[in-house]
Amino acid sequence: MMTTTRVFKRRTRLAFYNPTKSPAYKRNNKITTLPHTPISIPHTSEMSKPVEIQSVKQWNDIIESSTAAGKTIVVDFHALWCGPCKAIAPKYNQLASQNPQVQFLRVDVDEHPQIAETFHVSAMPTFFAIKSQNVVGMLRGANPQGLVKLVLDHAGPNPPIAPSSESEKTESTEAVQPAARL
Repeated sequence: MMTTTRVFKRRTRLAFYNPTKSPAYKRNNKITTLPHTPISIPHTSEMSKPVEIQSVKQWNDIIESSTAAGKTIVVDFHALWCGPCKAIAPKYNQLASQNPQVQFLRVDVDEHPQIAETFHVSAMPTFFAIKSQNVVGMLRGANPQGLVKLVLDHAGPNPPIAPSSESEKTESTEAVQPAARL
């Protein structure tokens, strides 16, 4: 049985109205329900999520594939102990789900200091927008409006870049590819 509660303001006190105790309900004693309208909620697998970087090799592979596809990359340098990082994380996740044309990455600076050092990260959170292996935008701090502006300013299409030949690749996968020229 579905009941609704209505609140009426009487002077300074609130009175609660329960429809099951009204005289009309007692006379009719009928239960009415509202028609059920199903709500379509996308599954989490359908939504775009930021990729948490687990290794330098994964970083290099994603940078190379995103550049070849002409995608803009937005990177969040964060730390698990950072309060502002935790505060802005839901907004970053929301932007990732709203902008599937952009590759969103998250890098924990404590787990991957070599990547953070490449970008000279000195404060958390720090966000970088990368296009064609060049840093085109940066934001330091948990500023939701600034993050939205950073993503929307650089979310447009990029011309794809041809992948480099196999002979130019280095043998070591532990060296960080500078995804951007600083």
